[in-house]
Amino acid sequence: MAADGSITFDTTLDNTDLRKKLFQLKKDVDSLSDKIEKEKGKQLPLIKQAEELQQKIRKSREEVALYKEQWKNGVLGADQQEMDATQRLSALTAELNSVYEKIQKHDDAIAGYESSLEDQVEEAAELEKS
Repeated sequence: MAADGSITFDTTLDNTDLRKKLFQLKKDVDSLSDKIEKEKGKQLPLIKQAEELQQKIRKSREEVALYKEQWKNGVLGADQQEMDATQRLSALTAELNSVYEKIQKHDDAIAGYESSLEDQVEEAAELEKS
């Protein structure tokens, strides 16, 4: 066989790896979206609980102020009622702070998922351009 010195190049493109990567990114995006929705679902009852506690705290503050005023006016037993109301207010405030901490944990998780989601969407967009 005689060698003529020619070189041939195969110019067909194989984008199988690109398609696999894009498919995986889309799965990851869907998974992250699901995680975000689940976290929001877990957070929603906590937000409702916090709103209810805020209302109870407002009423409790009004109650403390009422008993304080009664005590100033010499109403018998108002000092004990004020002390009891102050303790209830303190307990409600502590409970609200605990709920806020739980809400914050969900906020942090959501923020992390959203950041990852943005990265995945950007990467997928770049791959689709390829």
